[in-house]
Amino acid sequence: MTKIQRVRKVADWLLFKGYAQSDRELAEKLGYSRSFFSQIMNEKAPLSARFIRQLCSASRNINYDWVLTGTGEMLKEAYSEETQLSSAAEKPLAYGQRPSGGTLTNEFEMKALIEMLHEKDRQIAIFQSQISDLISKL
Repeated sequence: MTKIQRVRKVADWLLFKGYAQSDRELAEKLGYSRSFFSQIMNEKAPLSARFIRQLCSASRNINYDWVLTGTGEMLKEAYSEETQLSSAAEKPLAYGQRPSGGTLTNEFEMKALIEMLHEKDRQIAIFQSQISDLISKL
């Protein structure tokens, strides 16, 4: 995955999480015009470290190193009710509910949920391995 693909994925995740309702609103919250934001996302303008920092500052859970280098995972922690966006505390969503109150119909939203589930599975496997190692040392 390229750096711009990772940036797009974070932007999509922020929209999915309700940090902003549209690209325009996301651009404004990050301190950019919709036009310049679009140029960056479409690789018509250079992707700067400042832009990446601004994007990552939208949620303390976004892994800056992952966005910059692709190392590690996109999120520092798997999704939990404690995971908050920096603009305002959000209410945990009910299963199948979108931040806007509708139901999940967007293919990206479904993929994002599936990705979160896969991340949970990876973490469970790591914990199981660590528990097995600890048990074997007893």
